[in-house]
Amino acid sequence: MVDIGPGSGEILVIWARNQESDVDHYEIWWSEAPGGSKVLVDTVPHDPSRLGGLSQDLGGGRTGYTDVGGRSWDPGRNCYQVRAVDASGNQGPLPPEVCLPDPAPEQVTGLTVGPGGGSLEVGVIWRRTADQDIDHYEIWYSEQPGQAKAMIATVPDAPAGGRAIDLGDGRIEYIDYPRDLVDGTNCYQVAAVDRDGRPGPRSVEVCYRG
Repeated sequence: MVDIGPGSGEILVIWARNQESDVDHYEIWWSEAPGGSKVLVDTVPHDPSRLGGLSQDLGGGRTGYTDVGGRSWDPGRNCYQVRAVDASGNQGPLPPEVCLPDPAPEQVTGLTVGPGGGSLEVGVIWRRTADQDIDHYEIWYSEQPGQAKAMIATVPDAPAGGRAIDLGDGRIEYIDYPRDLVDGTNCYQVAAVDRDGRPGPRSVEVCYRG
């Protein structure tokens, strides 16, 4: 796996040590972008007792290496491969590359729930997240506070009209209809979903107040 390291510009590369008895060390290969030409960053001993400096024994048969090459945190880039080399210098195959993960969307904030402007309409308003790759938002609903919610709608990040309205100033409104407008009922959460289909955490629950 590849993850952000403990300091600025550092990336932590983690792998499971090979179980073959004649493994001597590992080569760490890096490219800036997926599928790019790789360069050898460093070699790391197989024997945990020989680790030190930038490499460490993480336990559970895993080794970690901190790349301090000043890489930027650029999701989906900074790609690594690690392969084993035996005592005779024979190199094992390069595994599939692993790149810095693209984090899930942020939690939606600014959720408000109130009258929607028409009979039996509830207006659900929230703020867009700061993520640049949001595809849509999920609207989750329960009749009473704290109940398990069902997803009732999806709203594009750039709504084109209908029940979903771009209010400007980074806010979106969804008109839920028909609902009985009773204070303390009609409870909602909203979650952002990115273009890879990954949902962020749902917002706090907010219920209707007339």
